[in-house]
Amino acid sequence: MGVITSPDFVNPSGKLSVIDLKSKTIVTEIELPGQPDAVDVSKFDDVDPPYYIAIAIENERDEDLGDGVPPQLPGGLLTIVDIPNDDALKDPSTWTTRDINLSDFATAEAACRFPTDLEPEYVSINADNTKVVITIQENNCNLVVDLQTGDVINAINAGSVDLENIDLTEDGIIDQSEKGSFLREPDG
Repeated sequence: MGVITSPDFVNPSGKLSVIDLKSKTIVTEIELPGQPDAVDVSKFDDVDPPYYIAIAIENERDEDLGDGVPPQLPGGLLTIVDIPNDDALKDPSTWTTRDINLSDFATAEAACRFPTDLEPEYVSINADNTKVVITIQENNCNLVVDLQTGDVINAINAGSVDLENIDLTEDGIIDQSEKGSFLREPDG
């Protein structure tokens, strides 16, 4: 479970709490380099190790600072927890972490708005434990990362959508006669 421990927006921190579901106790806690948003865990059945935990470190913006408009550093990143084998799976003290600075990759820069301030929202590890897809909402893109190397192997701009018969004016009157073009901003 990801836990935010940040004192404020400019000093983001967090931890991953590993919980024994039978006893409902915390087995260990792993310090994280920022505010965790989503966590996904590798599949363990019918898949050979290594196993992974992917953590979206969002590092949220201060919505009151400049109307919340990005970029607002520090940017987010991806933390990968490596679990090398079945024995290590039973002993979280053997797990190691890698922090992946997603804005270092040219593929992310080409597809994402505000490439210096990526804010990962959601992570999903594929069925064979080789890749993780990350939604980056405010940046209107998705990234695919190779779990073994930590490389961004694909960046997909989420595009926009044209909508009609909507109410865009905040005036206390519902009038669905307006239209506009909007970024998709993928979340989960």
